Amino acid sequence: MSPGYEKVYLQAYIHALATSTTPEAFAEAMIPLLRRDSYASFAHKVYATALRVANARQKTQLKAAVTRHHIKIKP
Repeated sequence: MSPGYEKVYLQAYIHALATSTTPEAFAEAMIPLLRRDSYASFAHKVYATALRVANARQKTQLKAAVTRHHIKIKP
């Protein structure tokens, strides 16, 4: 079980990535987080958070990366 504050940390980290990185860097940084969240039964809702804070180009890159890496994004 992961600590309760981890969700807050992940939300802050994802928001910081979205405001400070290129679309390509954002997508690649999200891949390990998405994989990890899928192993944890989507407890932290990383993909939903990423889509909520990303700009249009980041969303496009993220969706392409998810497809390319065969990341499970739904329970």
